[in-house]
Amino acid sequence: YGRSDAGLNHEEAMMEVGLLSTVNVVMQQASPALFDEALKKMFRFVSGSFFEIRVAGRYASDMCRAAAKADPEKALKLFVPHFCRMLKARLANEDVSKEEHLDNEILWNLKLLSEVVRCNGIALLPHKESLIEVLRLTLHLKCKEGADLGNNLLKHILKALTLIYNIDYRSYVMPEKDDEDFLPIKEWGQPGNLDDLRLKWHVPSKEEKEFAAEVLEKFLGGELDRIKKHISGDEM
Repeated sequence: YGRSDAGLNHEEAMMEVGLLSTVNVVMQQASPALFDEALKKMFRFVSGSFFEIRVAGRYASDMCRAAAKADPEKALKLFVPHFCRMLKARLANEDVSKEEHLDNEILWNLKLLSEVVRCNGIALLPHKESLIEVLRLTLHLKCKEGADLGNNLLKHILKALTLIYNIDYRSYVMPEKDDEDFLPIKEWGQPGNLDDLRLKWHVPSKEEKEFAAEVLEKFLGGELDRIKKHISGDEM
């Protein structure tokens, strides 16, 4: 989807690139057992602590996004309910939405949620209601950082649901049936077979299109009405 290095110095930006590429490869190439263990450790860390989001939050969200990209169903089953639950609990009070500065716990959870949804859109469908509720709570936050993250969440959800993109980045082809003798680690460093890549593509399903349409209906219509009122000189 592309990314921005805004807010990072040169050393931090280079470290982010190295971290993301390394974790991406490990999570994509790992066997299911190793992936599950890494995912549990990752979730235990991000759910049990929070830091500032300019550097630490970006690094942590990059790692979580790598896990969601490798196996969105497993990763989102852990990440999305936790982040949504935390955000709904903290943002339920209307006074919080009017604060110009939100604490790191809210920003941390919102930052990570906005990144883990950058995966196969079909995996977002079971979490539709929770995601829509978080969007409702975050898109009009008075805190600029919080509102920006809410907008990123909206953008990444719509992209995941509606774009066509590759969803398998492994350099080897997984056996179609369980094979006890197959060890993914033996394939590490091996070039892919250009004549038999078996690429898998995300093509928006009917359910994903309906989800995207529902999101637009809930959140775009009101904004367009505000713009029309502003242009006509009516009170916003």
